[in-house]
Amino acid sequence: MPMTVVVLTLVALSGAAAPASQEVLDRVVSRFNGQIVTMSDLRRCRMLKLLNVSGDTDEAYQRELENRLLILQEASRGGVSDPDAQAVATRRREWEAALGGGPALMERLAKAGMSAEALDSWLANDIRIHAYLDERFRGSPDRPQAVAHWISNLRQRAGLR
Repeated sequence: MPMTVVVLTLVALSGAAAPASQEVLDRVVSRFNGQIVTMSDLRRCRMLKLLNVSGDTDEAYQRELENRLLILQEASRGGVSDPDAQAVATRRREWEAALGGGPALMERLAKAGMSAEALDSWLANDIRIHAYLDERFRGSPDRPQAVAHWISNLRQRAGLR
């Protein structure tokens, strides 16, 4: 009989402690066109200043990241070529300079959970996006408005507000 009491006490204590020890590590904030955007994606973009956002809110980062993914999907259909290594290296130097440079950048990258290779891939995609938009909206009299309208249509087709 005493063993039953011990077992029941342990079960009761472990059940009470379990919810308190659970911690949410990440969560999905958006799903569209087979893409998933998580809170860690937003934190990484904010920490590494990977997106040009107006307003320092999760919603602003989410919208810009969604837009980036939508544009990359369109660019993948448009036959945009891969940038060469020199263009990526130049873009990386620009990014490093914008963050102040120095050895702390690699620490910041690691803290954000991004490898140097993943950063180079991100920066190569920056170049692809610019090339695609330059090609698609070449000669547009009001390019910013045309791009905004086009992105609005992409968002609508993807079921995003």
